[in-house]
Amino acid sequence: MRTFSLQHPGTRQYTYEWVYHQMLKAEKVIALRYKFINIIINGKDLGIYALEEHFDEELIADNNSLKGPVFRFNPNLYWVDRYNEILKDKVTSEFASYSSSNFEIYREKKTLSDPIQFEYFLKGTALIEAFRRGELPADSVFDIKKQAKFYAVMDLLGGHFSMDWSDIKFYYNPVTSRLEPVGYESCSLFPTLKIAGNYRYKPVEKGTFINDFHNNLFSNPAFFKEYIKQVEIISEKEYLDNFFSTIEEELNENLKIIYTEFGYKKFDKELYYKNQKSIKKILDTPKGFHAFYNGKNNDTLFLQFGVIESLPIEILGVMLDDSLISLPFNELILPAKMSNQYVDYKDYVFAIPADLKWKNKYAKKLSVKYRVLGASNVKQLEVFPYPYKDKSWLNQDVLHQVSNMGEFPFLSVNKEQKTIFIKQGKWKVDKNIIIPQDYTLKAAGNTEIDLTNKAMIVSYSPLDFSGEEETPIVIFSSDLTGQGVVVLNASKRSNLKNVHFKNLHASKKNDLKLTGTVTFYESDVNISNCYFAGGKNEDALNIIRASFSINYCLFENLKNDGVDIKFSNGKILNSSFVNCDEDAIDVTASNVELKNIKINKIGNKGLNVKAHSEVKGNNIKIKNANVGLSAEDFGKITIDNVKIKGSKIALVAYQNKPQFGPAIITATNVVLENNEKDKLLEINSKISINGVALTDEIKNVEALLKQYKDE
Repeated sequence: MRTFSLQHPGTRQYTYEWVYHQMLKAEKVIALRYKFINIIINGKDLGIYALEEHFDEELIADNNSLKGPVFRFNPNLYWVDRYNEILKDKVTSEFASYSSSNFEIYREKKTLSDPIQFEYFLKGTALIEAFRRGELPADSVFDIKKQAKFYAVMDLLGGHFSMDWSDIKFYYNPVTSRLEPVGYESCSLFPTLKIAGNYRYKPVEKGTFINDFHNNLFSNPAFFKEYIKQVEIISEKEYLDNFFSTIEEELNENLKIIYTEFGYKKFDKELYYKNQKSIKKILDTPKGFHAFYNGKNNDTLFLQFGVIESLPIEILGVMLDDSLISLPFNELILPAKMSNQYVDYKDYVFAIPADLKWKNKYAKKLSVKYRVLGASNVKQLEVFPYPYKDKSWLNQDVLHQVSNMGEFPFLSVNKEQKTIFIKQGKWKVDKNIIIPQDYTLKAAGNTEIDLTNKAMIVSYSPLDFSGEEETPIVIFSSDLTGQGVVVLNASKRSNLKNVHFKNLHASKKNDLKLTGTVTFYESDVNISNCYFAGGKNEDALNIIRASFSINYCLFENLKNDGVDIKFSNGKILNSSFVNCDEDAIDVTASNVELKNIKINKIGNKGLNVKAHSEVKGNNIKIKNANVGLSAEDFGKITIDNVKIKGSKIALVAYQNKPQFGPAIITATNVVLENNEKDKLLEINSKISINGVALTDEIKNVEALLKQYKDE
């Protein structure tokens, strides 16, 4: 040893630095000679110092390696920038980056004067420059086994502070033409809270610019596999037991020297064992990724994976119950999730075996075998039996479309008065009309809107539609695809008068799944002298979470309910319901007043009151219904002057769902005429007709109702 430095032992954390170099030597990684000596100069005892070897050719020889150059990325400009930062004089500093740094050789004069060593230096720097530029992979540049051992030792020591690009040194091995790490300044011993490979692995295409040495290195699959292999070895308790047994005598000698002056700097061997446990916990991730089932097509299975772990994941195969049914077509490595980033979901395909007859229920029985890339521990996780939904659907979702009122020439917009007027005339609409908030959409008589091509009107503002008896406003669909009108969260009450809605369908656009061809959601409304007809398998009018009044309206020839009321309060007066395949009036969790109502030819229930609803009525006439009045699940009907004629069942009270309870019907001035059965009364529910409480309770009314409807 010709060149060395003398320093206070605390500069390199006392005995822990000596242990670091011994561990590197045990792994056959180039390590410095590092020892503690008592310094006496001119008879003056200076105490205990640490002697640290420099990067001469003797270092290489002492590590049983052939003569070759040692070099590094030159950090001088990096430290200029750091100094400017300390002085608070920092400016643009691209010159200080890893990608801008040049190379610095140790023993420069000797190397440059030796043609062979100079050639080795040029080869070594050419290799690492090609690596830095993404032109050569790590396994073509480095001795990846020794490089992996080097970082595994760092993980065990918690010495990640010394991993900056400005600190790393390389030895060019002329026999293998690979670079090897040279150990220097471990910055140990600290708790291992993460390992060197966390948050680094991501796909790197040839030529990709990566301004971080370690991100580039750890993104190489061959290196990462070897690295995890070495981390697993070094994290076994047996490894440390054997290591400390081997160095015990030398360790005690060095401690004896240190303790002569620094007796308070105790060496704690247990810290290494604690770090081993931490490393094992890091590798034993609870879950590496989320997996979703995204369907199948013929012999192909579609899955979606999103990594939630900071280490890369290798997919080994897809399981159905306990059987492996599919392997990846090629090696499948999922990149690590980076810190403070969202989970990145990607689509993957797997082949379904030809002899496997796929059944839909198999989606619930799928799992994926995987492991951390390079790890020995194989794990398995369940696949969610449904797809991960990204935001691509937003482009088609009507509820997330912006206002387009400027695209329709028949809309006259007054921004000062905040009104939008539909000009009189006949208008064919083949795309959605989206009306924004804080306006009023107005229309008058002699106006027809033909909704085609699945178009609909969506308004976040109230409607003020006022037609005349002879010249109503008509909204219809000539091609039977128009998806109606929906008013959402309007700030003021809407008013509809003399409006005809014909042959419309409820919206089935993406996430807007409505059951009403006309819907008012959290939007109060008055509807008078309006007509609802036609449509296919939808309710004519839905009112949800709103206050309403319906007066002098006709609902006829409908494939579902006439009016469906949910979580609302209001009145239905002087209106008729004719030829509805389901209920004429369906009330859920609402309070409704009825007066002067006529109901005829109803496929299910004339009035259906359920889920804590309360309906009060007067002058109600029902004929030719499957059921006249029905109260269920805490539903309550109080009605006066009611006539039910020609129906299968006049009155029904029962409990349908277990979370609710019995129902009550109280009717006075009742006329029941030519009905097949006057009542079905379930135990605990109540029916009172003209002051007389009915008896003869039965069980399971719901099952009997289905029988009557199916007849």
